[in-house]
Amino acid sequence: MSTDGKEKPVLVVCHESFDRSTLAGDNLLWLEYAFAETYPSDGFSAWETESSVSPAGVTVAAPCRAFTGGFCQQALNRFFAQAVIEHHVAAVIVVGLTGCTVDLSRVAALLGVGSGLILGEP
Repeated sequence: MSTDGKEKPVLVVCHESFDRSTLAGDNLLWLEYAFAETYPSDGFSAWETESSVSPAGVTVAAPCRAFTGGFCQQALNRFFAQAVIEHHVAAVIVVGLTGCTVDLSRVAALLGVGSGLILGEP
């Protein structure tokens, strides 16, 4: 609970294809991402897009799907950290493990927030 008596939200990070009805709760915030095969050459590997979810929808460059070395693996980190801080979340749930989600539990820990990982079928 927060100081104003409301429960703190839980942030769920998932691919846009995830069936959101599998997680129940009125206090869930969603950070959905999708991979794009074509993307700008401006050096950024992720960018915010129009979305019906709160706090954001993010498009991620396709090379960030695989586990590789390099900065593109942190494509979601800035959107994720911003959502955790702005919404004072109680916990984080990361659905699926990809190159762009692999560090999110570590970022959550650095921000003092617990996290869990939901792995689907291989």
